[in-house]
Amino acid sequence: MLTAAYEARGALNWARGRGIFEGEGKTRKVTGPESDELREARDHAYVPLERLSTQAKVFATLQAAQFKIVAHFGTDAVVPIHDLLQAPGQISTAASMLLRYVETHNDDLARRAQQPIRDILHGDRPDDIDRKSDAAIKQLEAICKPVLAGKEPA
Repeated sequence: MLTAAYEARGALNWARGRGIFEGEGKTRKVTGPESDELREARDHAYVPLERLSTQAKVFATLQAAQFKIVAHFGTDAVVPIHDLLQAPGQISTAASMLLRYVETHNDDLARRAQQPIRDILHGDRPDDIDRKSDAAIKQLEAICKPVLAGKEPA
């Protein structure tokens, strides 16, 4: 379970990475006519969704682990898992909004309207998602590491 939490944090970091590699975003289904500029902007907006989908097994493993945690440590111990599992939804929502509302023009109003969405995806780090993920990992370590060392959990 602790390994799954570490993998989930890594997947969240990967999904929000600023670099875009050749071919990323190309699995997006085009729903209508797009200029080359609009297609490229939408493909870039799609990258976090694409990256999260490649890591779905990581989050499914974490989702399944929560039942074992409740059984062994009680309902309070599952809170950090819930915190980790909220982040993919936040990232997906932001990417979906940006994908839908991406603008091809760069006027000031459009940039200001999109900035909070872009900050969730590629803003300055560490941010709220990073801090919440790190706190969740620390809570899970406090629960799991003593057990792994043959002691009672904190």
